[in-house]
Amino acid sequence: MNAETRMRGRLVRAGLAVSLLAGLIVGSEAVAHQAGAGAIVTAAVAPANAWPEFHHDALETGYSPDPLMSDTVAPSLGVRWMANLTAPALSSPVVAWNALLGKTVAYAGSEAGYLSAFDEATGQTLWSINLGSAVRSTPVIEGNFIWVAPTYAPKLYKINAATGAISCSAMLTNTANGSPVVGTPPGGQKTVYIGLNDLGTASGPVYSINESNCAVNFQFTNYNSRSGSWDGLTFALDKNNRALV
Repeated sequence: MNAETRMRGRLVRAGLAVSLLAGLIVGSEAVAHQAGAGAIVTAAVAPANAWPEFHHDALETGYSPDPLMSDTVAPSLGVRWMANLTAPALSSPVVAWNALLGKTVAYAGSEAGYLSAFDEATGQTLWSINLGSAVRSTPVIEGNFIWVAPTYAPKLYKINAATGAISCSAMLTNTANGSPVVGTPPGGQKTVYIGLNDLGTASGPVYSINESNCAVNFQFTNYNSRSGSWDGLTFALDKNNRALV
């Protein structure tokens, strides 16, 4: 079992449901509990902190800087809602503000091949699309789009995060378990990178894909020996301002 799957597996629930803790994404909404009634009143506000990709950010720090989340508030956290995914989930949910909808949205993939969007405040299903293969790669949200690669499709999809409509897709050669990452090389265009599994005697390439139209910029397989990527990629600039993946 690879490292990403082990970490993501901690989020899997036997009840085949995704749940969000009340207050998990603090700042995404102004939340007020009405005494006695037990109701929650929410006002849509763009979140100060979100979790739009695997391990939070392009460096995979796995850390949220939200100052309101601490060990002192942990005892007050509880399940706000649950939603049926119809099948187990081996990828992690991601959460971000959607400007077109004016609300914070949670997205989750499942072994049944569905990518679904839920209202973070209520758990209401906003849309759900079947991509034809288990979704084990954690999606990444970039602006009003969400990028996801079904494990056996093999494609990388750019999907409208507000409606679930497919904007474009890029053909891939191997299976995908690792998560994509988005970055902009100095002087270049915004790009989506994803590494694929090695398969048999074939190495799994790292793809560079144009964020605007899903065109493949290049794929890299020049390893010293047969290799591939089962984990999520990271994106950073070195001290000489060179892009590294």
